[in-house]
Amino acid sequence: MKTSSPTIRRSAGVLLTTVSATALYACGGGGGGGSDPSPNAQAVQLKSDSNAMPNPPAFVPLATPLSADATEYDKHMQIARISWANNNDITAPYWCANPGQGSNPLLRDRTVVPITELFDGFYFVGTISVGQYVMKTPDGGYVLFDTMNNATDVRDITVPQLQAAGIEPSKLSGIVVTHGHGDHDGGVAELQARYHPATTVVGSADYSASKPYSATVAVDSTNLAPIPLTVAGATFTAMATPGHTPGTTSFILPVTYQGKQHKIAYLGGSAFPGTAAAALQYLRSAEAMYGQVKEQGADASINSHSFEDKSIDRIHAIQAQGGIASSNPMIQGTAKIQLGFATLRSCSAAQLYNRDATAINPVWRPTRTELYAALSNGNDGTTHVRARVSDYFSPISGGTVTFKTAAGDSCVAATDEEGIANCVIRSSAKGAGPAVVTAEFSELARADAVELSSFDTRQAQ
Repeated sequence: MKTSSPTIRRSAGVLLTTVSATALYACGGGGGGGSDPSPNAQAVQLKSDSNAMPNPPAFVPLATPLSADATEYDKHMQIARISWANNNDITAPYWCANPGQGSNPLLRDRTVVPITELFDGFYFVGTISVGQYVMKTPDGGYVLFDTMNNATDVRDITVPQLQAAGIEPSKLSGIVVTHGHGDHDGGVAELQARYHPATTVVGSADYSASKPYSATVAVDSTNLAPIPLTVAGATFTAMATPGHTPGTTSFILPVTYQGKQHKIAYLGGSAFPGTAAAALQYLRSAEAMYGQVKEQGADASINSHSFEDKSIDRIHAIQAQGGIASSNPMIQGTAKIQLGFATLRSCSAAQLYNRDATAINPVWRPTRTELYAALSNGNDGTTHVRARVSDYFSPISGGTVTFKTAAGDSCVAATDEEGIANCVIRSSAKGAGPAVVTAEFSELARADAVELSSFDTRQAQ
């Protein structure tokens, strides 16, 4: 792939309608239709005039597709801009939303953010510009993710803030570095000299003999496969995500809140690189992180630059309400976190094209699955289900929807020309009563685009 100087391109026309997007995107689906869309033996004819199976409201598109001669930049950016319309609290990376305008001014904001518990035993501490995360571990110590700029930050921010939360700094069990820039690993040497943590983790491509600290575990930066990593008894997923730097590493962190497990998607790098080779790495890393978010069901996100995914706003909200005893703004839901990383990928594909005009990548289209009918018959143990699937532009035909209950009963149907799929779930336990049903649309690859997976859940009636 050739490398060229970046030329900033801006979207010439997104062609948004007056209808706006929300969390996944909140407008409507397309009407009617009762034809059986699937050859599956479980699919049945569900007549649109049946008083038991309503039709959805009329489908309202969020945008008009761009013309065939639109640039690759415009195609990807159209998706990104629709995705963050009314949902930019996690989906609008500064470098993507403001191309050519330089670095985020918040990078220069040294206002100290008081240590804040985000989940049970999981904290943020740092400044507006850059921070670090603290995870208490089963060994009675804690792991520090990133270390800010230097020894001064350790002395003036990290240590006193840990003490303010009742965390003994000397019990530092491990350090995990997201990447090798000085505002993330600048405090490692001071922390090692003071507290001698047993483990220090860093990406192999960002670690060298010139670093003033030693690493006990180097994540292989050439292998994007996720790996389980255990530090001081705390196990989480680490994955090489090069691009921002050659050794950037990202994580999926299991945490708890009020006794229930949640998972945090922790992107290790932020700003987009300048060269075509690194830009391609960044794109593939964004895709890999999206895959992990989807596979593991991450429902929260963080970044050491907490303004990048707007987690700083949620941190402030926790502070304003006096902690997380009553509610937790960090929990955003899996659909929203998936959308955030899908948008990151759209931005990355657009910016890669800025650096290499030969780089052609399929557009990723977020979809919406609407499970608008789930009607149980207690006599025969069946549940009639109907859903519609659409993207920003139109209903999706020829896709596959799996309907399933928590008990494991399921049926599968294809979407018709109006994006509608319907079938009958036959319960293995008759008379069990209405079940909670999930409809999940499977990712659908087309010649020039990928229709991303989506799901919806409702209580059957």
